[in-house]
Formats: sequence, C-alpha cells, structure tokens
Amino acid sequence: MTSGFSIRRFRAVTGSLALIAAAVVGCAYSIVSAGSIRPGSFESILDRTQRARGIRVAAPVEPRVITRRELPALLRRAALADASEAEFHRYEQSLVAVGLWPPDRALLEAFIELGASEVAGLYVPSERTVYVVSDPRMPFSMRLASMLSRRDWMREFVLAHELVHLLQHQAHPELIDWIETPVGQDDAGYAVQAAIEGDAVRYGLEALGGSIVLPDPEEFREGSESEAYRGAFAQAPALIRVTFLFAYTGGYRLSYFEGSDLLAAPPASSEQVLHADRRREAFVTIDLGALHARLPAGCHFLYENTMGELGISVLLREAGEGDRRDAWEGWDGDRYLVARCAGGLEFLWISVWDSESDALEFAQAYRELAGPLAARAGLGSVPGVTLIGREVVASTAAVAPLVGSLAGASRRTRVATLDELFGALRARRVLR
Repeated sequence: MTSGFSIRRFRAVTGSLALIAAAVVGCAYSIVSAGSIRPGSFESILDRTQRARGIRVAAPVEPRVITRRELPALLRRAALADASEAEFHRYEQSLVAVGLWPPDRALLEAFIELGASEVAGLYVPSERTVYVVSDPRMPFSMRLASMLSRRDWMREFVLAHELVHLLQHQAHPELIDWIETPVGQDDAGYAVQAAIEGDAVRYGLEALGGSIVLPDPEEFREGSESEAYRGAFAQAPALIRVTFLFAYTGGYRLSYFEGSDLLAAPPASSEQVLHADRRREAFVTIDLGALHARLPAGCHFLYENTMGELGISVLLREAGEGDRRDAWEGWDGDRYLVARCAGGLEFLWISVWDSESDALEFAQAYRELAGPLAARAGLGSVPGVTLIGREVVASTAAVAPLVGSLAGASRRTRVATLDELFGALRARRVLR
C-alpha cells in the first residue's frame, strides 16, 4: 500500500473557489446573517439542490459559516485528517524529484495559502459538513449585481455546490471515500475529481433556478480561466493551476453532456476527460512494487505514482515547453518510483504510448528538459532516457540498474473503467 498525500486530496477538501463562483454573478445582499445562513434561504436552497440533483438528504444538514481568517486552520485539519505531515512530505519530495513541484515551495502551505485567499465554500467529507465563507473574495461588479437584484447569487451557488458534494457522498460513498484516500494514483484521482466537481458545478447552477441557463462548456472554460489568472491563483505553480482548473472545467464539460450518469461511470484517467473521443479509452496501469526490494544498497523507497496525460502536460509546460500537445498526447500509461539514496532523490519512470512515433515525440521533448529539471530538483544526475518501441524509460544514475528488471518486474493490466482499475489495484493489494 503506497501511503502519502496527493494533489487530488486537496481538491477533495477545498471545495468551491471564488473564481468558479465568479462564473455566475455576485454578492452584496447576503444570505448570511449573524454568522449563519438565514433559515428561509437555506431551506429554499437545499430544496432546489435536492430537486436539481434528484437525491434527497438522508439526515438533517446544518451548514456552518466561517470567515476567511478561520480557513487556514480548517484546511489544514481537513488535509491532515487521514495522514501525517511526514507522509505528506514524502509525497511532496516525490513531486520535486520528477519535476512536478518546485523544491523551494512547501506544498501543504501553498495549498493552504491559496485556499485562504480563494475558497468560497467547502464540503469536508471526514466531517460530513458543509462550510460557507462569509467574506469571500469577489469583484465589485458581482457585489453590485447582487445588490441590484436583491439576490445573493454567489453564496447561493457556493452553498448549492457544496450541498451537491454532500449528496454525492451519500449516493456514491465509494467515490468520495476513495478520493480522500491517497493510493499513489494521481492520474485516476484527477479524473474522478473532475467528475465530482463537474457534477457539482452543473447541479449547483441548476439549483439557482429562475432564468439561469447552463453555460456552454467552452464558454465556461474560457470564463473560468480568464478569472483564474488573476491574484493568488495566477501566482501558484502550474501543478496547482492546471489540475484545479481541469477538475472544474473538464469535469463540467463531462457533466454537461452526461448528466447524472457521469458519477455512475466516471472516467478513470485524465486522458478520458481531456479528449471527448477517448472517453472510454483503455490504458495500461503499471505496478512497480516488485522493484522496491531490488533498490540498490543505501536507497530507500519513497513513493510510487502515475502522472497521466495531465501530469505530463504540467511537467512539460512548467519546464518551458509551452503548449507542446504533440509531446504528451498519445499517452497509454505510466508509473514512476522515487527513492532516497545517499546522494539524494532518485527516480525511475516508465511511460507507454499509443505508437512508436508518440513515444519518440515524448522522448525527444523530455531529453531536452531532463537537464534543467534535474538541476531545479537538485538531483545528483541528469536522468538518462531510453526508447524501447512504444515505451520510454527515464532513470537517474543510482537506480539505473533497475531498468533491466522492468520488463519482468513491472506488473501491467489494461483497463478502461474505474471498476477495472479498482479491480487491478485490489489484486495488487494497493487499494484499501
């Protein structure tokens, strides 16, 4: 069982960002009064949300109102509900090793800092509690629109969005509970979180009722990105910016077309979210567990994970490759293993591609970036890159002896659905 944290875990607890709520309208008149939701307003929003989502609450719901000053402590408590800061640090170090995270930023603190600035509401699964922020960041135009219409559009949407998460937890507990449990499957986590957030965006909007019309997915994406690249969010590392926006905008597109069927059969990879024509595309899931015991003397296993197409796109964009889609499209599976050796962090990464030409395009792009990425991460050596048909293997020097064992030691299963992925993970005893 791989332990630790994941990027998706933060999305699972940080809820609605103000920038997403900004895609609706805004707020001067307020449904919040004296530190709580006005009773009549809450009952109306809850009823509309239940009707929009087609699920009734099974137990009484009591939302809590908090201020932005209270957010950091809540976000920290929620993020650390199931694991220790030491486990989280191991996960952070693995991201640093492969180049997905800058070594001079503390991942946990970066998320808390961003959340304290941007979060407008959240549902905490471990507490089964909905929180609404009384004083979220919002543009003047939103406050003016709310004042003129005498309706608190933003907080209504945020509350409805988080209530949808509560209803999701009730109807699909296995999805919400899994997204809360780190198992070294970030790519599948990106996909499932997109389904969860997309569902909440769609039905949170529908719960507003009246003249609200669901926006076109492309217009929603453009509006969300335009609002996102301002303030604290714009200053966050690419891993935060890209994966957060992906969860909301990519997920909303799926929910727009699939409706409530989405959570019954959610995507299992970021590729299935990114490409409409690959919504049910099969891919290879890889297990490198057999290599843990074969690590060279002086090396200790740290983490094992999957980047997926989305993660690889973040890696290349963060390294300055811009929008090199040809280098990351055609993904068919990957897995990386990170170890701490006497000389520092080391990693082994295998990726599988749809064709030999796809593998070559990625290998060429990665070779150009391997040196700068290694220097930024403070690695002791530049990763060597080996191209073997449709596979690309990257490895730093200390763990390079493992490359010859990959063919026989890496267990692979071709899957297309989340159920199939879960079955493969259970067979390997890496899903609790």
